Amino acid sequence: MATAEERDDIRRIRRRAADLSIGVGIIAILLSVGTIAFSPAGADLALPSFALWALGGVAGVGVYAASDLTLSRWFTLWSATLTGAGIIALIVIYKVLN
Repeated sequence: MATAEERDDIRRIRRRAADLSIGVGIIAILLSVGTIAFSPAGADLALPSFALWALGGVAGVGVYAASDLTLSRWFTLWSATLTGAGIIALIVIYKVLN
């Protein structure tokens, strides 16, 4: 398998997106713990979206930990997809409830 080179600006954009997903994942974990511990019944409906955000953050760590460029790109795709799916899930949950 030939090694592909990646331009520095593209690498920087991918890593910033991974940083964003990691940050959103950490916030989602904190929000889910707070939702479980302190919220009234019915507020836990957002937990699936928090779980998707947390998984997106875990995939964001894979961008840095990947052994080659192709795998790092896959982790970038997974991270962005899971984070976006969490946002869509949160919107759908609250649109259905209201």
